[in-house]
Amino acid sequence: MRPVCSLSTCAALGLAAAAACRTPSQAQFFTIDPLAPHTRSPAIAVSADGRVVVGFSENVGQAIAYAWTREEGRTDWLGPGVLGSYSYAISEDGRFDVGQVGTTSGGGASLREIATGQFLILSHLTGYTRANGLGVSRDGGVTVGRVWRGGGMGNGAANASMAVRWDASGAVTAMGYLHAGDTFSEAAAVTPDGGTVVGSSRYSLDVTYPWRWTAAAGMVGLQLPQAGFPSAVAKGVSADGRYVVGHANVSVPVQDTIAVRWNEAGLCEPLPLLPGYRSGIAFAVTPDGRTVAGEMQATPGPPDSITAFVWREGDGTESLAAYLRGRGVEIPQTMHLIRCSGVSADGTMFVGKCFDTVDLTIIKGFVAVLPPACRADFNKDGGIDGADVEAFFDAWENARPGSDVNGDGGIDGADVERFIAEWAAGGCG
Repeated sequence: MRPVCSLSTCAALGLAAAAACRTPSQAQFFTIDPLAPHTRSPAIAVSADGRVVVGFSENVGQAIAYAWTREEGRTDWLGPGVLGSYSYAISEDGRFDVGQVGTTSGGGASLREIATGQFLILSHLTGYTRANGLGVSRDGGVTVGRVWRGGGMGNGAANASMAVRWDASGAVTAMGYLHAGDTFSEAAAVTPDGGTVVGSSRYSLDVTYPWRWTAAAGMVGLQLPQAGFPSAVAKGVSADGRYVVGHANVSVPVQDTIAVRWNEAGLCEPLPLLPGYRSGIAFAVTPDGRTVAGEMQATPGPPDSITAFVWREGDGTESLAAYLRGRGVEIPQTMHLIRCSGVSADGTMFVGKCFDTVDLTIIKGFVAVLPPACRADFNKDGGIDGADVEAFFDAWENARPGSDVNGDGGIDGADVERFIAEWAAGGCG
């Protein structure tokens, strides 16, 4: 049992410490331009507290990873011997990112400490020539991704791709395939504690199956949504591993997709499409699994037919741009949000890629910031009452995501004191 003060004591502390409640900041919107002569610079992921964003600037034949903060702006991964790099994921605390790096002495999957720029090239499996890191645990102790040879797209042994895990030293462990005969597998994401990994396994270009892995159970396949959806892909996972997000393919050969969320039992929940849209992919999920984001497409072809979306449990699907503008974020009218690939733990920061309709050739990264969520309304029903106390203590007793209300990375008595302080003060407004 974690040490904690009594409810009455915490309430008293809260009444005396109303100043501890966070004051909402102004809504903000930023774009991240490509480095010349690059034409793309998507923002890929954001730390749990929203402090650090990672992505990459690229053109044909070259990419340079970057980290971005509101205080310091953008810092590119440049240095002696580094020829190019990608950043695909960030640790919960913003200390590490993982991806791919090329250097004058070789390259492969990378684990980098962002502040110092020091990095580790992660080991390949014997017989494989390429690798990339796609997910990382809270402390950088577990990285997941894939190794491959040839094209790596999954048909035949010559193009085999294998899901892998790396430890903090860079040593690699093969995760295998979901089915005998599969030639492609990929580990797409990992929980902050490193204990749950999600990914996909494929035996043909048209048939892919999602899976969730734990040390106890190994790879366990997730449900396809219904007849007529022959394959699906896992892209992200909630902090406790209970929820997985991605997409399911509608037809063979693959034409349309729907964004989906899987629950703890592996059952699939299709997310509603925006009106007039025909397909969707989910890329990001909050630690509690209640907010999902990605992209949806209306018709193939025009770039503005693809738009970023957000789905919230109980509220349904909404265009991300409309959702943000409705909450005070001033997005230029010529700016079109294409994809959301990352969201902060409290659902107040969204990152992804966008373009300005005055120049469709340039894809920029975007960072949209809402005022911080009020922790006192813990169940997010719009009121502050006893139901929030019950919801908080239920989450806290079970160490669920969201009960780390002070954002220090632990779930303990300090979180109770912080929550009661905000609750007793009547909110954060």
